[in-house]
Amino acid sequence: MKNLTILSIIFFLTALTLAKPTYKEALTAYNNKEYKKSKIILNELLVLTPKDTQAMLLRSRIFLIEKKYMDAYKDVSLAYYYYPENENILKVKTYFFYTNYVVFSSQSISIERKDSILTDYYNTMEFYINSSIATADEKAKLLLEVGQIYSRRFQEDKGISLMKRSLNYLPENSKVYNNIAVSYLQKNNYDSSLFFFVKQNEIDRLDMNYRYLFQSLEKAKDIKLKCRASKIFQDTMNKITTTNNNEEAYKKLTELINETRKKCQ
Repeated sequence: MKNLTILSIIFFLTALTLAKPTYKEALTAYNNKEYKKSKIILNELLVLTPKDTQAMLLRSRIFLIEKKYMDAYKDVSLAYYYYPENENILKVKTYFFYTNYVVFSSQSISIERKDSILTDYYNTMEFYINSSIATADEKAKLLLEVGQIYSRRFQEDKGISLMKRSLNYLPENSKVYNNIAVSYLQKNNYDSSLFFFVKQNEIDRLDMNYRYLFQSLEKAKDIKLKCRASKIFQDTMNKITTTNNNEEAYKKLTELINETRKKCQ
């Protein structure tokens, strides 16, 4: 009788082991686009092994497909919470934000929650760019991205600071100069705005926002800078064959450049 009981327990444990869901099964289902099946397996797996980060991160990908952004965020955040020293998980969380932040932050959540999520993005990015696996290109684009977000939320000083740090890694990125210039324009700091528009045009002469350039050139106070800017902008515009940006703004900027250059002679 005792032997029979032991055999029954062994049989039960063996059956339980055989029935245990596996990550491989979940991944196979995911790769076959059987997302519902994959998530069921992952849910069962996470009940048995709550700290299985592979399962969490795969389930977060399914949540993204289902457009359940908050659920995806919770899984990615929990995986990093359990293993903050794992730089690969840190990278996954960083790129979760980088890829999904715009859609993610537009969800119907409170302002306080949005602020909290942005702070988490900022802190995650800072940890990642100081990691051993982040490349110079990654650091530059992440600092630019987060800087733009802060500037769009009218926290221009923080945004500008982050974007300037981006230039440490990619100093010839005209997009960064353009975004810094626009951020200074938002602050009504026309001289700084004009300076960075000039720097942008010295690198890339194909991307001009005539309305922004007009505002900066018209309202800046530094005469030497205005003279330099008007010459560079004129050279750039001479090389542009289309004015699809804005015909009226193009005309106004052209007139202002001619007026400014006369004063510089």
